[in-house]
Amino acid sequence: MKAASASLIVVVGCLLSVFVALAQGNALGRGFGDEIQWHSWSDGLAAAKESGRPIMLLLHKTWCGACKNLKPQFAASAEIKRLSAHFVMVNAEDK
Repeated sequence: MKAASASLIVVVGCLLSVFVALAQGNALGRGFGDEIQWHSWSDGLAAAKESGRPIMLLLHKTWCGACKNLKPQFAASAEIKRLSAHFVMVNAEDK
């Protein structure tokens, strides 16, 4: 019984680690497409230099009505997701 409990704790711990890692990876998307590989500005510069791909810089403000309206359309776009593979995607918002 103790072995089963210990195994369950290990499995739950592993699943929790996976969920935390996924949440952190998607944090840079800020709702603009969590399946896109987003970079911070400094990481994006390094990735662009290394890969030779151009940077696609998404600039937006948290208070901007047009940005809020565009966010779900951007996130749902299959074309943007497909094209994002050809760029280093950087998402920058105001702080």
